[in-house]
Amino acid sequence: VGDAIAQRSSDVSKQYDIQRGASFALFAALYTGAFQHYWFAWENTKLSYTAAELSPTLALFFASSAAVLPTAKLILNQFVVVPFLYMPLFFTFTGYMAGLTQE
Repeated sequence: VGDAIAQRSSDVSKQYDIQRGASFALFAALYTGAFQHYWFAWENTKLSYTAAELSPTLALFFASSAAVLPTAKLILNQFVVVPFLYMPLFFTFTGYMAGLTQE
């Protein structure tokens, strides 16, 4: 729906680009529906445990407040996953689906 609105508002004289809409929908299904399902499950069950294995100080830090784990998840997602996984995958996938090349 968002892409349809964006396409319509950018140039009302053009037809809806089905291939572009399909590439966004397919990427969203794969990334949000598949990857994030498992990624967030891992974060919810393993992040504090993994941090505790790395350092006793981290274990105390994660146990110190209920806000630490959600903050750690936010920082991990915003500063690691999004710039180094989501953005490259998004532009590679949608560019490939649009028939773009590296030139």
